[in-house]
Amino acid sequence: MSDTPKISRPELPKRFYTDVTVSAVQASAPGAPGAPGEQSSPGEGAFTVLLDGRTLRTPLRRPLIVPAQR
Repeated sequence: MSDTPKISRPELPKRFYTDVTVSAVQASAPGAPGAPGEQSSPGEGAFTVLLDGRTLRTPLRRPLIVPAQR
């Protein structure tokens, strides 16, 4: 065993949410400008998860869209 101190990871704050909801995604208006290479709308029957009223996002900061409510 060496005498070097162990380097520990900093503790991240724990996140607790009080309100979790699932919301239907509104389709964007036809012809509305979007980001290049991105789909214009997720389609009918798409849902998003809201944590305390804020949209859950992917690591690329895009809204997380799921195909079913359950």
